Amino acid sequence: MVEGLLGALRQLDAVLDILRNAPDGTTAKAMLHEQLQFSDRQSDAILAMPMRRLTGLERNNLQAQFAQLSRRIQELQRLLGSRHHLRKSLKKELRVLKRKYDNPRRTKIVHPLSAQDLDPKQRKPQNNSPTKNNSPTKNNSPTKNNSPTKNNSASTRTTQSETIAKKTRIEDGGETMVEFTYRGSVRRTRPQPSPTSDNQEIESDYDGYPLKPIDDFTIQTQLAHTKADVLVFTNDGKAYAIKVGHIPLESRGTSLVSLLPQHSHRRNSDIVAQFILSDYHPDRQIVTLTKTGRMKRLPLSEFANIKSRGLSTVKFKDDDDQLLSALLTKTGEQLLLATTGGRILRLDVNDRQLPIRGRTAVGYQAVHLQKQDQLVGCAAVRMKDSFLVVTRQGYAKRMLVNLLPPPSPRGDIGSKALQFTNTTDLLAAITPVHEDSLAILLTNTERLWQIPTASIGFWNTDGPGSRLLQLHPDELITTVLSIRL
Repeated sequence: MVEGLLGALRQLDAVLDILRNAPDGTTAKAMLHEQLQFSDRQSDAILAMPMRRLTGLERNNLQAQFAQLSRRIQELQRLLGSRHHLRKSLKKELRVLKRKYDNPRRTKIVHPLSAQDLDPKQRKPQNNSPTKNNSPTKNNSPTKNNSPTKNNSASTRTTQSETIAKKTRIEDGGETMVEFTYRGSVRRTRPQPSPTSDNQEIESDYDGYPLKPIDDFTIQTQLAHTKADVLVFTNDGKAYAIKVGHIPLESRGTSLVSLLPQHSHRRNSDIVAQFILSDYHPDRQIVTLTKTGRMKRLPLSEFANIKSRGLSTVKFKDDDDQLLSALLTKTGEQLLLATTGGRILRLDVNDRQLPIRGRTAVGYQAVHLQKQDQLVGCAAVRMKDSFLVVTRQGYAKRMLVNLLPPPSPRGDIGSKALQFTNTTDLLAAITPVHEDSLAILLTNTERLWQIPTASIGFWNTDGPGSRLLQLHPDELITTVLSIRL
């Protein structure tokens, strides 16, 4: 067809004469075929050619297109005529496809369960009656294949292997209590009855006490089944899954990082969040937020059957970007993104504001950060919830979600939610709280405070909050945790 257009341009006067004298398009097409030997497709292309194709620029474009098509035709003819060149081209294309679609396997190959892995209720009862294959004479007589020495050594090896298996294998004991600590340790204990709320008292410490390097405290406690997963996210955007039953039982605490695969240690990554999941419900999602404000929503089912090498969940656009937080949400909830300048952006969790994206996709720019402004954190809340904001100089206030301005579009700067008393003060943290929560505040000098959130007053968006702490010179609040009692 391109060749026909070039031929028409070379014989432009003859083509125009045929078009001028032809009574209709059918006659013109037949005359082009008879007089100038154009094919039916070439004749149709000539009749449909606009007048702008007669310019010199369009003629050059047609000549370049014709040369490109000619080279492509010669290349294809060479491949069809030589088996060696054909196989070489196939290998090259397969390598390109391998690099493009080299994703880790998502499905998990499960081997059939052996009798030792079955639930005790499902195991077949053993028949201890003396039968043909289980007679006292054959079993107890010291034969060549059943000597006392070999039986003792075999039983010793069996006992040792069972002891090792009890330490490493997932227990079938049902529920267990899992505790996570501030310094990144995890331990598993047997469930115990919780104290009644009538006898429970919250001790607050308004003076603070210094933390020693060996001091640690529990920040999360959850009852879980031993076959549940601990989903761990690191600041390099990787996700790992650990079985609850693999956490040492009745220990003083094991570093959660040490339970991750060995290659994650070489990456020098820090843990950002961890969740205990008994199932991967399709209605739940994981929302990731990076330090530059890029957010992405992933279906929770993407994290089922994670291999030991982990799963890449975030694709960073900037080399210096890191994962700031990971939240477990569902449609209908809201996200509060806070910046150091005291602004809070309120977003709805839905397909319009945060569409579901793939693991290899770059996240949306959720918030526009102003100059010298940084993200503090993100909180998943509902309409009737309350949250706590704390500044670096010790000012704090509780706020109701429904008192904030309506949800803003993605990419906005947010609204001012805190008026600073000092111009040098900055927002340190945002966290959802309840009436029975305990706020734990830590400073850059490793001093710690425990304050019941019920003692912190509610303020509107235009208030500075109340000063909770008297800090030392150059001492700033760096971490705020909320523990529900």
